[in-house]
Amino acid sequence: METIVVEAGVVAGVLAAAGMGGAPDAVSQELAMWSALAGWFTPLVVAVIQQRRWAPEVRVAATIAVCVCVAAVTCVLEGTLTADRWVSSALTVATLAVVTYQTVWKKVADRVEGATSPGRHRAPEGGR
Repeated sequence: METIVVEAGVVAGVLAAAGMGGAPDAVSQELAMWSALAGWFTPLVVAVIQQRRWAPEVRVAATIAVCVCVAAVTCVLEGTLTADRWVSSALTVATLAVVTYQTVWKKVADRVEGATSPGRHRAPEGGR
């Protein structure tokens, strides 16, 4: 139960930092919630795309690219693809993706990445 409370606080902080907190209009509030939901599951999408053999810089760039794409799709589906909403959505998606990867998805995402990487029978980096 404590984890849910902490994560709800994280979501509220992310939304406020992305300019979606306070008294948003109905459109920005809906976009914020969809962006948060998309960000929650983005680590699984990243895990399918990333390869263990990639350099850390490439892995970070791939994560950012996926987050930006997910944010664009979220804005399009929500009907408000403008530059400021895209940036707000991207910040929300990226922040939630990193937070949920570290707190929820890390073990699952590592297994997914291992299953989708060539030479998947090798041990993951770091000797785990």
